[in-house]
Amino acid sequence: MEEAYQTLMWAEENVKNYGGDKENIHVCGDSSGGNFAAAVAAMSADRNGPGLQSQNLVYPLVTNWEEEKKDPLASPLLKEDIGRMPRTCIIAAECDPLVDQGLMYAAKLQDAGVEVEYHMMKGMIHGFLNWTYRSSFEAMDRIIENVNR
Repeated sequence: MEEAYQTLMWAEENVKNYGGDKENIHVCGDSSGGNFAAAVAAMSADRNGPGLQSQNLVYPLVTNWEEEKKDPLASPLLKEDIGRMPRTCIIAAECDPLVDQGLMYAAKLQDAGVEVEYHMMKGMIHGFLNWTYRSSFEAMDRIIENVNR
């Protein structure tokens, strides 16, 4: 995870070289990539930067029982101090074994005062973002809207 945080720091330092804005950095991931994005966002919040504008998580794995159960980087739902997390957009698939994890993480963030959008994509299964369903495009639109705010 440390390498991911170092990559985020590199991105902040070099984003202007690629036409970007260091004040407008976001993280995004689906499934275990959502776990990865949430962990990087947590590290950024804990270390006071780089500042992220949002985290965008699609059917995120936020309780990773394969890893150490007490490590909040492996299981972001376990993180206690989450009030400094960035604005969050969570996209859930209705027919997904991870649906409850995303909902619990959204509620925990909201309880800590983090601005959260939660979107349930009806009838969708885990991995739907990789297909050309109407809901796939709607989910991408929700993420783009969150990034553009």
